[in-house]
Formats: sequence, structure tokens, C-alpha cells
Amino acid sequence: MDARWCGRQMDDVTRQAVRDRAMQYLGEDEVGVLNRIKSDIADYCGGNPEQYHQDFQEQVQGLQKVIRTRDEFKTELRSLEEERLKQGDSELEAKKQHLDQLREQLDQCNQRLEEIERSPHSKPSEDTDCLKELEFLITKAEDDVAEVTHTLTLKRKTEIVRRILNQAHQHAREELRKIIIEETNQRITQLLSRDPVRLEDIPDSLKLQGRAGASVGQTLSVSYAFLATLFNRSNHQLPFIVDSPAGALDLNVRPEVARLVPQLGNQFVAFTISSERQSFVDSLHQAAQENVQYLTLFRKTSRMDALWQNVDSNQLTETVDGVMVTGKEFFERFDLDEEL
Repeated sequence: MDARWCGRQMDDVTRQAVRDRAMQYLGEDEVGVLNRIKSDIADYCGGNPEQYHQDFQEQVQGLQKVIRTRDEFKTELRSLEEERLKQGDSELEAKKQHLDQLREQLDQCNQRLEEIERSPHSKPSEDTDCLKELEFLITKAEDDVAEVTHTLTLKRKTEIVRRILNQAHQHAREELRKIIIEETNQRITQLLSRDPVRLEDIPDSLKLQGRAGASVGQTLSVSYAFLATLFNRSNHQLPFIVDSPAGALDLNVRPEVARLVPQLGNQFVAFTISSERQSFVDSLHQAAQENVQYLTLFRKTSRMDALWQNVDSNQLTETVDGVMVTGKEFFERFDLDEEL
């Protein structure tokens, strides 16, 4: 049979050349991926791909300029270090040695970490540091012990019970997560009736449904609703302390949050400024059934002297550089846009 390749005779030399260059060409799967990438680029660039190419080239040039500047600084730094070392700078020499030691320790730690986290071998050695191999060896040793002591069946039953308990624990956590999310969303609906958001999940942080983020007021309201749900389910009552509890809230939302606050715990401590009083303090006062203690704290300055000179001494506590006045009346009269 006369084998030909693009009209060329396929002799032994040609076949070997094809084999040698095989890795230089894309396979069918790679060509498909490349074509999809090209299609995505075309869809993104629309009818003006040259502009994107030009912008890309400008960014590349800018990056190259920054890299050159970085390399120049590195060269200059090395020159300065070498010059100081030639002059006998013992302090620099000691610090460089310390840096080299730390880098060597870092390399050793990274190598150890790779060994600890690597995939297990089929036949691990007894002195392995690989966690997965150690888990396999422990399981095997436990089976050997159980077999020698004739408790292998008991061990198997124990493992089944343990798996059942772990699954029950995970199931309980999942059900509790759903309940907390649902109760939190009910409170959010009450707080943000005009512009509602919903809590989707609580993995490591609060995740909103269909949103990458929210306004400061919405975020604060969601946080209060979530905390209220948790506190109501806790067997322990701890003080709830908040700095500027209403500063970021809209005026129409403040009363709703103020009515929620007494449900957060037995004691709520808020550090407020004068601008936060509107639509918040009075609602909080009523929701707490007037069981609120007002403390107004400020520094001693010449322009502040007139504020407290006529205050009842029973309401006044004075230090070297500060004053504290108790009572709702003075708290409401105090009008500074600074933190108290």
C-alpha cells in the first residue's frame, strides 16, 4: 500500500518526523476549547475587537513599564546592600542572615506541609507524615486489633452507630440553619417592609438572596434581625453592646429597629451621637417600657462649661478631664454632632 501524507510519500523518516512533532499540535478537545474561547471573545468585544486589543496592549505596556521600574529598584537596592556590606555594616549582615534563615525555615515548612497534605500512596510506609496515609494505617491497625481480640463485629457496629450519629448531627444543623434563616427573614420583612431583602444562607457570613451587597441601613437591619433570632434561642443572656446603633438607618426604619432592640437581650448598651436620637430614642424608650438609663459623657472644655454648671450634683460625676450626667432630660438637650 502506498501511504501518502498531503501528497508526500510516508516513509520511515516522515513517520518519525510526525511522531516527534505530535506534541506541537492541538488535539481535537483543545481545538474545541480554543474555538469556544474565540467565540466568547467575539461576543464580548462585539463589532470593535481592535479597541479591546489596543487597550490590552496599552495595559501590557504599562505593566512592562512597572516591571522595569521594579527591577531597577531591586538592582539599586542590591547595590546599596552590597556597598554597605563592603563597608562592614554588621547590622545589615546580621539581618540578612536572619532573613535567609527564615526563608530556609519557610521552605522546610512548605515541604513538610506538602508531605502532610499530599495524596496517599497505595502502600504507605509506617513512618509517613501524610495525614490520609496515617488515617488509613490507623483504620487498618484498629481492624487488626479488633480481629485479634475477636471484637471485629462490635467495631463494625460501633462505626455504623457513629456514622448514624454524625448524619443526625449534620441533619440537625441543616434543619436549625433553615429555621434560623426563616425566622430572620420574618424579622427582616417587618424591619424593611418598604425595601425588603432576604437572607439566603449563613455559611461563614450572612449571604443575601440575589444580592452581592446592600445599603448600610439594610445591612444593619439584617444583622439586628439575625442577632435577635439567635438571642431568642440562647439559654444565656449577655449584654448587647452597639456603637452608633441607628446612624446608618433611614428615619422610617429607626422606630422598627428600636422596637426590636429590647428583644435582643436583657441589657442593651448603645453609644450614640445626637443625630441618632430622632425617631430612635423615643421608640426605644417606649419599647423598653421606659426602663432606660441615660448617661451623657463629654470632655471638659471652655465651651462646654456652661452646659453642666447648673446640673444637680446628684446627677453629675466629674473627673479630671471629663463629665458624666445622668438623666433623660439632659441627654435630650445635649446637641453636639460628636460622639458622646
